[in-house]
Amino acid sequence: MKTCLKTLIAAVFILCFGNVFSQNIEMRNFDWPGAAVLQIINERESTEPVVILESRKVLEYTYNKNSELELYSFYYQKVKINESKSVEDYNKIYIPVRSPDQLIVFKARAIASNGKSNEMLRGEMKPVTEDGQLYMSLAIDGVDKGSEVEYFYIIRRSLGFEGAEYIQTNLYTRENDLKIISPENLVYVAKVYNNTSEISDTTINKKRILHMHFSNVPAVFEELYSNEQASRIRVEYKLQKNLSQGKGNLLMYADGGKYYYGQLSAIDKVETKDVEKAFAKLKTDGMDDEDKIRTIEAFLKTNFNVQDDPDIKSLSDVLRKNIADNFSINKLAIMMTKLAKVKFEIVLSISRYKKYFDPDFESWNYLDQVLIYYPGLEMYMMPTSDVNRLGDPPIQFIGCQGLFIREVGLGDMVSVVSSVKKIADLKPATHYDNMDVSIRFSADMKKVEQHVTRSMAGHSNIGVRPYYYFMTPEKRLELAESVMKTGIDDAKVSNIKVSNFNFNSKEANKEFQLIADVTYGSLIEKADNTYLFKVGAVIGPQTQMYQEKPREKPIEIDFPHNLDRVIKITIPEGYSVQGLDALDRKIVGGDAAQPSMGFISTHKVVGNVLEIRINEFYNQLNYPFEQYELFRSIINASADFNKVTIVFEKKV
Repeated sequence: MKTCLKTLIAAVFILCFGNVFSQNIEMRNFDWPGAAVLQIINERESTEPVVILESRKVLEYTYNKNSELELYSFYYQKVKINESKSVEDYNKIYIPVRSPDQLIVFKARAIASNGKSNEMLRGEMKPVTEDGQLYMSLAIDGVDKGSEVEYFYIIRRSLGFEGAEYIQTNLYTRENDLKIISPENLVYVAKVYNNTSEISDTTINKKRILHMHFSNVPAVFEELYSNEQASRIRVEYKLQKNLSQGKGNLLMYADGGKYYYGQLSAIDKVETKDVEKAFAKLKTDGMDDEDKIRTIEAFLKTNFNVQDDPDIKSLSDVLRKNIADNFSINKLAIMMTKLAKVKFEIVLSISRYKKYFDPDFESWNYLDQVLIYYPGLEMYMMPTSDVNRLGDPPIQFIGCQGLFIREVGLGDMVSVVSSVKKIADLKPATHYDNMDVSIRFSADMKKVEQHVTRSMAGHSNIGVRPYYYFMTPEKRLELAESVMKTGIDDAKVSNIKVSNFNFNSKEANKEFQLIADVTYGSLIEKADNTYLFKVGAVIGPQTQMYQEKPREKPIEIDFPHNLDRVIKITIPEGYSVQGLDALDRKIVGGDAAQPSMGFISTHKVVGNVLEIRINEFYNQLNYPFEQYELFRSIINASADFNKVTIVFEKKV
C-alpha cells in the first residue's frame, strides 16, 4: 500500500518541477557546535547509564538543480557515558543506508574521560551488512566510562510526505531539537503527542520552517499494562498544501478513502474471470451472509503463502501461484465479497500498539492496515491476520477509530463515501477464560486427582485455538497437555477432549473447550497429622505487579475480559478442612452497582464438598492513572490467591 501511496504523491509535484529554483540544504556546512570539552552533568543526569546531552534533527525538502524535489535528513547527537557496561554500545556507529553514496556528510569525535579527543571522518567508515540491511559503520576510539561521543551526518532519503519522529527513547535526553524545512510553496503541518511543547512556524529566505524543542525528556521504561509505544512523545508531520497548485488541502482522509478504494477495487478483465472462477469453486449459493464470508475467509487463509514476490503482478498470478502479499490478499477478499453480494465497508486504521488513530490530524500515516466491516452482520474480518476470524475486531484495533469507506450509487455508477468512526468495542462477557475443576485425593493422600474443563471464548482463546487448529496431531496433544497442566510441574494429563477448534467454520462463534483428567502430587504435603494443599496454585501462575519507580503511564490492557474459576474439592473422609478464611477476598473498582474491575473469591462447604468460586474481571480497555493502585491491588489479589494453602486435619 505504501508503494502505491508514494506513486500517487509523487504525481502531485510533477507539475511544479521547473517552476521553482533549486536550493542548497540548510545544514550542509554544519560543524561542531563547540570545543571538544567534556560537559558538566547534574546530579539527576549522573544517575543515568547514558545521557543524550543534545540531539538535533532536521528534515529538509528541497529542489535540486534540475528542479526535482529531494529529501535530506540531518542528525546530530552528543552522549555522555556514565557506566562501563554502556561503553560497548557506543564504540561503534551504524547508519542504515540503501547504498553508501546515500550518506553525504559524516563526522564523529570522542572525548575520553581524561579530556583527550579523537575525530573521525566519513572516509574511515566501512559498509557492513547485517540481517539483510546495509550499514555504514565506524569504530570509535577513546570511548570509556565518563567519556562523550559526538557525531553528525546528512543522508539523502527516499521521498515521503508524511511521517513521525519519536522524541522519547529509552535514554534520558537533556535537549532535543526538531526542524522540518520545505520550499515556500510546500506547506507542512505537524502535531506533538504526549507533550505540551509548542510548534513555531516561520518563513525565512523562502523556506518554511517548523521548529519544535524539548527539554529534559525522561527515558521510557517498561510498565506492565501500559501502551509504551503509543505513550511516547512523538511528532507527526504531513504535507498540507502545495501552493503552486492551489490552496486546497492535500492528503486528507476523504482523499485517502477514494484512493485506497480505487486501488483495492481496480481489476481488469482477465483478473475478473480468474477471480470469478475461483469464487465459483467455493459453492456459496444458498449460504447465509455469515457462511459466505467465513467460506471466503477460510479460502484466503488456508491456500496462500503470504510473502513479497516480484513476479506477482495481478490477482491472476496470486491464484495461479498461491502466493500473495498483504495488498493482494486484501484486494482478493474485497473482490470475493462483492461476488458474494454481501454489503461491506473497507476500514483503514492503525494498530494501537503503534499509535492511536487521530481523527483530527488527517495523515495517511494512520491508514496503515485494512479491515472489512460487514454492517449486516456487525462483524469485522481482517484478511491478513492468521489468528483472527470473522467477528469482533482484532485486539490491536479495540478502542480505536478508523476510516470507514463505503460504496454509494446505483448500477454501474459507483462512488465512495468516507467517514471516521469508532471501531466497535468489545463486550467483556464474550471474552473469557473459565475453569471448572473437580478435585479428589487418592486414598493415601499422596496424589491429587482432578477433572478440568477449560472454556475460552473470544480473544481469550487467540493464544491457543488458532495454533491448535493448524498443528499436527502430535503437536496438538503437546499444546493441550501444556494448557491443562496450568504450570504444575509434575502434572500428568489424560483423557483429553478438545472441541470447537475449527475456527474456519461457525465453531469460531463457540467457546473453545478442553476437558481432561490431571493428576499430580507436588501441591500436597504431609505435615505431622495434617496435609497442606496449595489450592491457589490450581488456577495457574498469575502476574504480580511490583514497581520500584513511580507509575508514569495510564493503564491499558489487551482487551476487556472475564475469568471465572470454580473449584470443587471433595473433602476426604475422616478429615476436616482449615484455613478457609484465606479463600475469601473482594477488591472491586468503579461504580458500586456496576464495578469496572475486580477480584472476588468466595467459598462454601456443602456436605463433604468445599466449593470455591473466583471471579476476576476487567470491563474496560483503559483505566486512568489515578486508579493505578486499585488496579494493581486487583492484579496482585489474583497472585496472592495463587499462594493460598488450606489444611486437612485428621478428625479425632
